[in-house]
Amino acid sequence: MRAIHIISDEHRTSTAVLHGILFLLRHVSYGVSEANFELLDAMISYFESSRTPASSKEDAYLFRLLRKRHPPSRRCSTDCRVSTASTPETECDRDIFGRYRREGSAHLPALYEAVATYAAFHYSHMRAEEDEVLPRRRSI
Repeated sequence: MRAIHIISDEHRTSTAVLHGILFLLRHVSYGVSEANFELLDAMISYFESSRTPASSKEDAYLFRLLRKRHPPSRRCSTDCRVSTASTPETECDRDIFGRYRREGSAHLPALYEAVATYAAFHYSHMRAEEDEVLPRRRSI
């Protein structure tokens, strides 16, 4: 059960950070506030540094027992690994962020779109885990 709590906590944190990035970018685009580059940089860095460890934690703690007791979950863990490998690249976001920081607001729409695409992928991925995988793991 501890593994489920850890993964759920990571999902909540990821969701909060993604919402935060989108919130800040919307406020900047509407002229409500100035860009806080240090905060945006830290938020983008969170995803760059947490992508691989989160995936390996999920595989080690969430899927290991689930695969043994629920053979259909093998497909789910494989899908998880494949979908993580095909995640929209944060390097792309980092490049766009760098252009936005250096060259100004002309790059803000592209940055927002890249982050929104990245967020949509993660929301879908986390929802699938929360709705399909974690309930099965709780029954083990």
